[in-house]
Amino acid sequence: MWRSYAMTIGGLFGAGDFLTDGTVPINNTALLAQLPLSLISTTTNLVFDFGAWAVPATGTSELFRGDVYVRRKLLWLFNSTSYIMKCHVSSSTEMLPLDNAPGGTLDLESFKIKEDDINKDLHKKIGDWVDLNVLEKKYCFVPTVSALAFSNPTPYYRTPICNIVNCNNPSAVANFYAPQVNQLHISYTQANADWILQNQDPAFNCAKICASNLSITGVSPICTNEVYTLNGLPSNATIFWQASSNSVSFNSTTANPVTVSKTANGVITLTANINNACGGSISVNKQDIVVGTGANIVTFTQAYITCLNSKPYFYGAVQAVPAATNYAWYSKDESNSNNPFVLRQSMNSNTADFPLGNNKGNRYYTIRVIATNPCGTIQTINEDGYLFAPNCTNQNGLRLATSPNPTANTLQLELVDDLTEITTTKTASTSVIEEIRVINKFGQIKKTIKGSKLNKLLINIADLPKDVYTILVYDGNTWLMSKVIKN
Repeated sequence: MWRSYAMTIGGLFGAGDFLTDGTVPINNTALLAQLPLSLISTTTNLVFDFGAWAVPATGTSELFRGDVYVRRKLLWLFNSTSYIMKCHVSSSTEMLPLDNAPGGTLDLESFKIKEDDINKDLHKKIGDWVDLNVLEKKYCFVPTVSALAFSNPTPYYRTPICNIVNCNNPSAVANFYAPQVNQLHISYTQANADWILQNQDPAFNCAKICASNLSITGVSPICTNEVYTLNGLPSNATIFWQASSNSVSFNSTTANPVTVSKTANGVITLTANINNACGGSISVNKQDIVVGTGANIVTFTQAYITCLNSKPYFYGAVQAVPAATNYAWYSKDESNSNNPFVLRQSMNSNTADFPLGNNKGNRYYTIRVIATNPCGTIQTINEDGYLFAPNCTNQNGLRLATSPNPTANTLQLELVDDLTEITTTKTASTSVIEEIRVINKFGQIKKTIKGSKLNKLLINIADLPKDVYTILVYDGNTWLMSKVIKN
């Protein structure tokens, strides 16, 4: 009831003064009738029906519909529909589809825009002293993406296209001029006149720069010097070479090809800046070029020694060395200064784990890593690899039993006494699991679990990826180890 009352009040105060572009303006009479009709209505619905459609490729069809109407059932018998607003716009045969930007000729009246209707509304709302004159009622249009031969303009709606037009379809567009603001096609300005004269000059050559045709080739790593070439450089375009650091020098910053020489170890991005005769510019990069060994030292990212099955065991990783072909891992027992470095592992991996000796704890070890790439070798700093190994003698005769193995989710861990004669008071029955670590093949700790003061415990590894894992268990005296397959 209150909606009907509000619509009738709107009719009294002239809501119908607001014209629409459709077949019917806001219907004052229909608004006024809503309150009386509500008194004899058994059901009432206020309907908003709006839609918009593209211009069809052929023929005519509805482009826009904007209807507001009240649908009622009067005295349970009669149906009533009152249009408050009805606006329908259909295409005409002279309209062309705009979806693929072909352009065409348009008349403003095709969009229900009439100069007389606009002036009548202006006179009514503002006064007779103002008049509108439409200078161009019919006009041609060619959207930019169509004029420049973009067969599929959609990807370029939000992309600056000035430097890629000729690259998109070079056989159709040799060059172009685009004003800073939209202009009528009949406009002839100083700017476009200058452009026409410039292009008529036989000496003028404005080769467009096409990023898709440009690439930098050359060998990495640069051990002493290497030649790099920018492929696809247009004629009459200039080039300027840059590097992201001082690790290299150039025989010439404007030559193509260019010789790049090593001045220090590092990793660089090589950039070619290209400019053409008409002010266009673009940059092309080649990233991650290794210079020399790529770094001056090898850096540990992880290094520690623990006890596994009564032996000191090393787990470690170093930062990957660019273009490395091998990592050699060495250990030295520092209990005697004359002890040599012993090769423990040599492979193309920047992670390692290996035993350090047989029941030799309570001493220091130095771990050294030597990485090799095509330009030479670099190594870790000894001080960074100076590590303490605890006493790993296992007098309890305990081992770690795991089951089931393989497993997809749960895993039972149990401390088992393998001594035939118990010589100490701490046996499997008195030992307890204090801490559990689950370690992947890269030496990374994926789970740490506190024990429950029991010698048997159930853990869940269902959330871990399928792989082989090392299970470490600490019983308060030593670390015990077992390998487990997660499937």
